[in-house]
Amino acid sequence: MRISWTARAGITLLVAAIILFFGGKQWVETRTLRPLNIPISLNRGTIASTLTLNVHAAYSINIVRTEPGNLDCGGISLATRTLSSLDGLNVYRPPAQQMESVQNVTPGDYLGSFEGRPGRYNLAIDVISETGCLNSLRPRLRIVASRNDFDRWNNHYENLRAASLLVGFLGLILMIASAYESLRRRSEASSNPSILGQQPTR
Repeated sequence: MRISWTARAGITLLVAAIILFFGGKQWVETRTLRPLNIPISLNRGTIASTLTLNVHAAYSINIVRTEPGNLDCGGISLATRTLSSLDGLNVYRPPAQQMESVQNVTPGDYLGSFEGRPGRYNLAIDVISETGCLNSLRPRLRIVASRNDFDRWNNHYENLRAASLLVGFLGLILMIASAYESLRRRSEASSNPSILGQQPTR
């Protein structure tokens, strides 16, 4: 059975739509908008880790607690050595926090933000406070992209999904058109007396 060009085009567009939808979904979901979320100890010492980025985005560095509670130990608040850079990426803090910092010390759970670029980076955070009792809160070191970056990639996903639906719809129309044309030709052929052969002559 010969397949018409409209049917072939329709099948091609449907396959392209499926690839675009699932490929685009996989591409967006594998972006490193949450590159680091690891359990840590808040004993005095160094927290060391590495992170790999595959997008250009603005990231914040935070120490978060899994269990409820205050980030202090009997009046001793969490304090870390101020991060000024992350393997060449400058780490920024708001002016108010900079004013609070003394002798290169960052108080609290927000450690700064940086403009990330694709690559692999080493991270070392020095805990300088005697805050080992905070380990009962199951603290974690979390690096996450900004809300604007999440919105941007969500828009990418929505655009890819809309494009895949449009391509799939066009492919479906072509296949329906091909099926309609095939049925029309069969109908014309069945109503044509010539297909019954020539009438016998006397």
